[in-house]
Amino acid sequence: MREKETSEQVEKLVEDMSLAEKIGQMTQVSAVEVGDDAASFLETYQPGSLMYATTDDPSQLAEDVNELLDTAIETQAHDVPPVFGIDAVHGNNNLDGATIFPHNNGLGTTWSEEYARRTAEHTASTLRATGYPWTFSPVADIQRDPRWGRFWEGFSEDPYLCAQMVAEKVRGYETSENGHKCAGATLKHFAGYSEPRNGNDRTPALLPYRTFRNIHLPPFHAGISAGAETVMVNSGSVNGVPAHASEELLEDILRDTLGFEGMVVSDWHDFYRMVEVHEFVADVKDAVRLGINAGIDMYMVPAAGLETDSVETFQQHLRDLVEAGAVPTERIDDAVSNILAFKETLGLFDDPYADPETAAEVVCGAVTSPTIAQRIR
Repeated sequence: MREKETSEQVEKLVEDMSLAEKIGQMTQVSAVEVGDDAASFLETYQPGSLMYATTDDPSQLAEDVNELLDTAIETQAHDVPPVFGIDAVHGNNNLDGATIFPHNNGLGTTWSEEYARRTAEHTASTLRATGYPWTFSPVADIQRDPRWGRFWEGFSEDPYLCAQMVAEKVRGYETSENGHKCAGATLKHFAGYSEPRNGNDRTPALLPYRTFRNIHLPPFHAGISAGAETVMVNSGSVNGVPAHASEELLEDILRDTLGFEGMVVSDWHDFYRMVEVHEFVADVKDAVRLGINAGIDMYMVPAAGLETDSVETFQQHLRDLVEAGAVPTERIDDAVSNILAFKETLGLFDDPYADPETAAEVVCGAVTSPTIAQRIR
């Protein structure tokens, strides 16, 4: 296990937490799944993260977030708030009245690093005001195959331009505010996601190592160097191995080669996909073992009603694997340290709350960034 610096606060929390609490921190669920009995759900599963907005009204969302935060903090022993995350990829595009900026392919055509940073800065302020200080952006995938259904999400076919835009987006999201980062950026999807063999989303890629290293890695390296706090994993496979099961990708390349020290989050219920799509393992329990051991810190498990991949089954599988020695306790502690360090960087231990009084004004307020037309002239 690699050595990294953590604060005394994080070390003490990891030391004091039970296994159930640690597994809770490693669990990300949809806020919609919490349901009417929030206290029971949050006390039972103690999720480290909630995602997706439950309303498109900024002020109401801020109130809802604060209510969930109060309930979550009250129902656990160590007062660790969940971190709320959302796909705010070109402005806070889930909220009514929010400013919507060009998608990444449009932004890339401006060749303006300043515009990329300022759009991210504005988006970060709206995220913070509504209690969602974590965005699943920027996309660092290279645009090399126009058949790919998410082609519009990438900045460019050129690794250099893409890298510059990714780095500025990260700096914009993570601008300093009151001694902490305003919002956490997520580099996605690590890596090789955008050049699948058949052009379909979330499918296998066959990439020569030189192509992978020289074309697909530079934007991720740039984002990491700019300070990106989190990385989301490729839902497909690279050269025969699902990215979520690849220790080569997540440990050897991401951690050791690129120097990433932050938190790694899965994509949408991809342990389940190891079984049902990639047919790489026989059951979800074995997928959990492979994924966590490969380097996944937090699992996005939004599958309501899916018996084989629910919050309950994920947590039970992981508990059983740890107790059997199939997932080392050190790997669990490493993952939880990364998660808690992320929350600490965002200032959530000091003040995790949204601001209902100013949320609508911040979200719907004027944007001071230059227009695309101004930048092109």
